[in-house]
Amino acid sequence: MRNLKTLLVAMAFVQAPFASADWMLDNDQSLINFLSIKNASVIETHHFKQLEGTLSDKGKAHVVISLASVATNIDIRDERMRSMLFNTDLFPSALLNADLDLEALETLEIGQTKAVPVQFTLELHGQEQQLETQLQVTKLEGGDILASTLQPVVIDAAKFKLNEGVEALRKVAKLDTIVQSVPVNVQLYFNNSDVAIANEK
Repeated sequence: MRNLKTLLVAMAFVQAPFASADWMLDNDQSLINFLSIKNASVIETHHFKQLEGTLSDKGKAHVVISLASVATNIDIRDERMRSMLFNTDLFPSALLNADLDLEALETLEIGQTKAVPVQFTLELHGQEQQLETQLQVTKLEGGDILASTLQPVVIDAAKFKLNEGVEALRKVAKLDTIVQSVPVNVQLYFNNSDVAIANEK
C-alpha cells in the first residue's frame, strides 16, 4: 500500500506539477557561478557552495546565497573575498527574489523546456537592485523544476557598493586591473517537496 500511495502521488504531480506544489531548492544540483577578469585577459570562474531556497505554488522564488561559501580554488583568495569584498560579518547572505509564471509552463511535457522572461530583485551588500534575465525552465519527473539562465546576468559592482572591495582586492593581489562588471550564471533545481514527503512515508 505504501508503494502504491507513493506512486499515485507522484503520478498526480507528473500530470499537474504546478497545481498545488511547493518546491525546495536542491543545493547539490544547483549552481551559481561568476567570472572574474583580471589584467584584461585572465578569466577565472568562481561559485558559491551553499544555496537555500523555495518556490511557492504561486511562482514566488526565494534563494539565499551564503557569501561565506564563496569558492575560488585558492584559500587565501576565498578569505579575502569574504572579508574585503563581501564583508560577510555584516552581510552574510545575498537574497534573490523572483516571480515565475507557472501557468505559462502548465502545458510542458516531462523533459520539455520553455524560455521565459523574468524580473528579479537581488539584495547584496546592503543594496537592492531590480534586474531581468531569460530563464530556460525545464519540467522534470516527479514535478521537479530546473531553471537556468540563457545568458549571463551582468552584475555591476558599483551598484552594490562593491567597487571599493574590488579595488582592495586588486591592490593586495598586485594586479593591474580587475573588471568590475561580473557575469553571473545561475542554475536552480527545485525538488517537488510534496512528492519528497510522500516518498518518506
